[in-house]
Amino acid sequence: MLIADFDRVSGKLKGLEGNRCKKGVKFAEEELANPVRILTTTISIDSKKLERLPVRSSIPAPKAKIQKMVSEIKKIKVSPPIKMGDIITANFLNTGVDIISSITLDE
Repeated sequence: MLIADFDRVSGKLKGLEGNRCKKGVKFAEEELANPVRILTTTISIDSKKLERLPVRSSIPAPKAKIQKMVSEIKKIKVSPPIKMGDIITANFLNTGVDIISSITLDE
């Protein structure tokens, strides 16, 4: 079990127990200071083949903003054609994260 002592003022790890490699220290420090996640969800699409288009974040998004991002993504509707990797919206909510299509849909 990993046990971390984290100083929120400095953003530094003061102590860590249970890690088996140096990567564990870096991961714990990043996870405690600024947790991020890849966002995967769906958006509306005007298509006869699909009702929802799967999308994801291009890079990990700040965990604290995920809920707001999901509620805003629900307002987006697109039309085909769309290719996998197409940017649906760039720099979404000023996070530096692009929302991209996870599939290709010709119609």
